[in-house]
Amino acid sequence: GGPDWPTSVLTGIMKLSLWQMLLGSVPVIITIFPVCFAGAVILKGDQGIYGVLNPVLLTLSVIIQLTPFFVAVHYIAKAAVVYKDELDAEPLDQEVENYDKEKELGKKWNFVLNKWERLAVPVKVLHVVMCVLTVVSNIALWIGGEACFVPFEVTDTIEETLDGDVTNLVILPFGGIMLLMAVIPWV
Repeated sequence: GGPDWPTSVLTGIMKLSLWQMLLGSVPVIITIFPVCFAGAVILKGDQGIYGVLNPVLLTLSVIIQLTPFFVAVHYIAKAAVVYKDELDAEPLDQEVENYDKEKELGKKWNFVLNKWERLAVPVKVLHVVMCVLTVVSNIALWIGGEACFVPFEVTDTIEETLDGDVTNLVILPFGGIMLLMAVIPWV
């Protein structure tokens, strides 16, 4: 969720004015509307004007979504430079500093204990097999996806395209094998 979601939730938790929260959340429409509009145009397909509008609206949506981020980064960096002395004078939070030290120590021990040279042969073999399974399944799914899955569009329905059974999306046996090869390394 964007900034409107936590604001809305906190408004309820803190028992603040609903109307003030709604009024304050109105500017979010500026970032939400272009994305929703672009999604609606995608559903219309590539016929006629929709084929032209689709990439334009998607590009516009990305620009509108990223602009506030870059503006915020600019002003945060500017404040960090302008108020550097004041920020440096602030004492560090001791709990956070202790937590960071513990995490750093844990990372160092993890690195030492999990060095390739220290791993047992069965663990090394397992790592290599899992890497091979992941690479092979990703390449196969990327190159031969149409041999693994039934074509399914956003506008399709499970009842019509897949005969009411979502598992019919996978073409057996190849699709099932590739999915198992992709999932096994994560288990």
